[in-house]
Amino acid sequence: MSKAGERILKSVRRARAFARGEETDGFVVHVPEEVDVRTIRSNLKLTREEFAARFGFAKGAVKDWEQGRR
Repeated sequence: MSKAGERILKSVRRARAFARGEETDGFVVHVPEEVDVRTIRSNLKLTREEFAARFGFAKGAVKDWEQGRR
């Protein structure tokens, strides 16, 4: 296997271990205090229904996020 292929596989294995919670060294996760769902949805030019369907959310959850209830 090429060096590039080996590096890619190593990266994938590390990412999978991180996702499983088995490895955290070298990973930094930024979790914003607030997420402006309305702006994100607007920038994507999606209706609430389309946004909910695309990302697997309930339509009501999107509405609640946008109105600050959730």
